[in-house]
This record gives sequence, structure tokens and C-alpha cells, in this order.
Amino acid sequence: MRDKHWNAKRDYENHIKKYDGKLTRQVKLDSVSQPFVPFEPVLMTMISRGVTDTFGNPLGEHGMRYTPTRYYITYDFETYECPVNVASGKSTPIMSRLTPMSVSMCSHRRDGTFTYHFSLNSHGDDFMEHFINKLFQEASIVNIDNVQDHQYMAEFSDLAQYKQCRVLGFNRVKFDMNLFINYLAKFAKVMGMIGSSTSFKSVTVVSNQTTILLLDASNFVAGGTLDSFAKDFGGSSMGDKGCFPYEAVTSETIVDLIKSGEPLPITKFFSTLKQGSIPEVAYNQYCSDLKELGSHWAFLEHYRDANLGS
Repeated sequence: MRDKHWNAKRDYENHIKKYDGKLTRQVKLDSVSQPFVPFEPVLMTMISRGVTDTFGNPLGEHGMRYTPTRYYITYDFETYECPVNVASGKSTPIMSRLTPMSVSMCSHRRDGTFTYHFSLNSHGDDFMEHFINKLFQEASIVNIDNVQDHQYMAEFSDLAQYKQCRVLGFNRVKFDMNLFINYLAKFAKVMGMIGSSTSFKSVTVVSNQTTILLLDASNFVAGGTLDSFAKDFGGSSMGDKGCFPYEAVTSETIVDLIKSGEPLPITKFFSTLKQGSIPEVAYNQYCSDLKELGSHWAFLEHYRDANLGS
């Protein structure tokens, strides 16, 4: 009981009236909140030396502004179902597995934004190897750009955190991330993971002295869609990217269907997950987009570019 406080007598009388012999706890907040220092080594050092406040703003005549990491890479996979029909234990059959058919990445560097596409159509069955090699090439450039961008912090840090290229997906934990890691393990060394095998928080991967840090942006926000995330953190909407008949693409139809420029019937857009199809307006837009783009492969690239915001 804080007896020096002007409400101490009132609080004590209330305590006596309500006390029933059992030990209870009541949170009593301070009238002035204490400063919060986020767990970020460089920022913590700058705050402790009095050059930056807790929001990264400069303090005093010789203060310095803390700036976040500006350069990074984003990616987006497209997959199809491949039937396997194998048993996992006595009572859990696995009917199919998701297999990647294409991937795009967008590299945000000091000298601009660059988008690259890799697919079964353009690079053959080993397109994932081409993608991973290009990913580490771009990551090496991004790391150099981030280190140069934060040279003013060299007196506070060895800048190690800026030598890890952030590779961001959105809501990729249960799908793309697992596909990604399986292939990465073949061509690079997975140094560490935070989280579980079904819910990765971050994955650190090294190849030829270049380090990347795989992150899922949706882990840092409380729900929401990719479009709302783009509006909140990117300042603009993703726009109308159209609809694609994912469930029509299987291991049996992928070769002929994806190269085709003929529109599929609206029944092919039925989603077993949502138990419904797309509205006629969206289907007409799909037909118009497909005619303009020429093929379903080109449509997929357009779709992924919209997801990446490139």
C-alpha cells in the first residue's frame, strides 16, 4: 500500500471492506508510462547513448535518426496438385502434394526494383535451381546496399544485421515456405529456424558467404489480407489482379492447359475450399485479360506481379 499517495487512506478503507482472507493481486498502473525499448541491438545502443529516442528520432544537436532496413526481396509461388496416394501411418493417407510450377521474385535495390520470373515453361524442370541461384545473387547486392545505407551506424554496431537479406512472403508459412525450404536445403545450408515446422517465424540460410533471412510478413501484423497490408504499409492498393483457375491445373492438365490461350468454362473456377465459383463479372474480366495476355503462363506472371506489387 502506497501510504504517501493522497488516495492511500481511501484505498486502505476499501481494502479492509473487501478483504476476505484470500491473497489477491490488483494491477496498479503508473501515472506516467515507462519508455519501451524494442529488442533491436543498434536502436538499443543508440538510445542508451542518448542520440536517438525510442521512436528513432534524433536527440539534441548531435543526435542521429535511426532508419529501418530499406532494401529487401519478395517472392511468390504458384503450385499445382500432384497425386501421390501414399500412407503416412496406419490411418492417414496422403492423396496429393503441392508441387511448384512457377515463381517470381522482386528485388528492391538501391538502383531500382527488378522482377524475375522462373517456371517450368521458361526454365524446365530445374527452374527452382535457377531461381535459388538468382536469389542469392540478388541477396548479395541487397546486403551491400543495406550496409552502405547504414554506414553512419558503424560506430554503434558491426552492421551484421544488415548483412542478412530479408526475403519476405505474405501468409506463406504453411505453403510456400515449406516448398522453399525443401529446395533451399539442396543448394544451400539452413543455419537456423525460429518457430515450428508448420509455423516458421524466420529461417536463416547461407550460400557462398551470402546470408538470407526468410520471413513471413503476416507474422508481424494482426490478420488482414495481402491487399490491406499493401495499403497500410505500401501506401497503395494492389489493384485488380483478376482470377485464375487454380484447381483446373493438375499434373495431367498442366502441360496443355497452361500454354493454351483459350478461356476455360466458368465451371473450372469452382473452389472446393469456398464451395462456390466466381461471379460472371469476374469471369468476363478473366476472358478479357487472357485474350490480352495471350496464354495462361503470361496470365500467371501477371498474377504474381500483382502479388509482389512490382
